[in-house]
Amino acid sequence: MTVQEEQHTRPRAIVGLIAVFAVLSTLFFIPVPKALQQSLGAALLNTGHIVFFCLFGFAFFRFTRGTLVYRIVLFLMVVLAISLSVESIQSMVGRAFQWGDILRNELGASLGLSLYLCFTVSSARQLSLRLTWLLLVMIAIVIERIPLIHELMHNHT
Repeated sequence: MTVQEEQHTRPRAIVGLIAVFAVLSTLFFIPVPKALQQSLGAALLNTGHIVFFCLFGFAFFRFTRGTLVYRIVLFLMVVLAISLSVESIQSMVGRAFQWGDILRNELGASLGLSLYLCFTVSSARQLSLRLTWLLLVMIAIVIERIPLIHELMHNHT
């Protein structure tokens, strides 16, 4: 593919990604069914924040420009702004504003962009640093999801 062809397809790819995520993001505004409002159902739905923003981070981080640190900080600030907006709108449509959702969104975005960075390394030293960051993000997600793990174990026995 030539540089001109790549530059021509990039806007289409961005528009396609935005369309997919716009459609999926409507799930954040649909009332939660009563059956899923129990503690286990709510915990599983909350994991959806991590999954959605992991995919979001993996898909959109590559479109950022600048130094790596600048790109990471900017991207996580954009995710924070999106999360605050979504939670504020949710509180207006009958769903609750939850700080935990914002945390899960940031963790998911961090996971997605760290996975993306692991696939785009150019040296062994970079890979080592990026795998360490990936491991730390995964540990943070496990710690945040311990109540879900406890609930699953409690309901299984």
